Amino acid sequence: MFECLHIDFAKKENIHSFDHELTWVLEQQSLTSEAPPGPAAVPTPPSPIQPILLPKVPTSPNKLITTVQNTHHVPLFSQHLKAYIEMLKQGATRHSVDFALTQHLPFQWIDIYHSFKFSPERLEEGLDPKDIVKASPLNSGRFDTVIVLTGDAAESVSLIGTRIGHVKVLFHLPSQLQLIGSNKVDSPTFWPQIVLAYIEWYTPPTLSLGEHASHNMATVKHTHPQADGSLPWSIIPLNPLFNPHGLLLIYWTLLIAS
Repeated sequence: MFECLHIDFAKKENIHSFDHELTWVLEQQSLTSEAPPGPAAVPTPPSPIQPILLPKVPTSPNKLITTVQNTHHVPLFSQHLKAYIEMLKQGATRHSVDFALTQHLPFQWIDIYHSFKFSPERLEEGLDPKDIVKASPLNSGRFDTVIVLTGDAAESVSLIGTRIGHVKVLFHLPSQLQLIGSNKVDSPTFWPQIVLAYIEWYTPPTLSLGEHASHNMATVKHTHPQADGSLPWSIIPLNPLFNPHGLLLIYWTLLIAS
């Protein structure tokens, strides 16, 4: 049995597509920056969805990105960071992303976390257990498998509308950037100031009629490398604001085909 974490990733149906990535980013900017002020807050009952629990301090603060690429086995992590940051900008285009890939990152260090805890879907009244997801290079490495909700059809009790992948890096973008000398400036306001997860994907889960009748185990496969040699990837935020379905622990048996 794999312990898989559900994360709602902004209902993005095509993880590989730049256009869908860009559309999702712009939608989030619209939701956070253009929404008109609402009425006065009305008290609401506590949400049954429990928040993600991170360590009070990063496991590895100010980690050199080139070191992270080696220890977490993500050789193109810096390139993907460039693409991700560029896509956060208003008016980003494929051309602007391609240009950003030729430039240097404005920082060389990031804060790294090796794990986070969360509360699974409650199976018994009154119980509030905690489970853990790791992305740690220690002791030969442990990079946990997660299930990510990708659409309105996604459910916490099935694999419909989901993708499956490995959490490779948990990190936080710097809040300040180092200029020449000792001078620093605040990072751009459109940068997420929350912990992010870098995920490498398997193929979408499938369950044929024959598999359903025989063993009822979904099948996923290792994806083929992309043109740059990396596996399909995404960077997603670990924050209930971006995850309205919450984080739910479920148990699934998966066949991972090579």
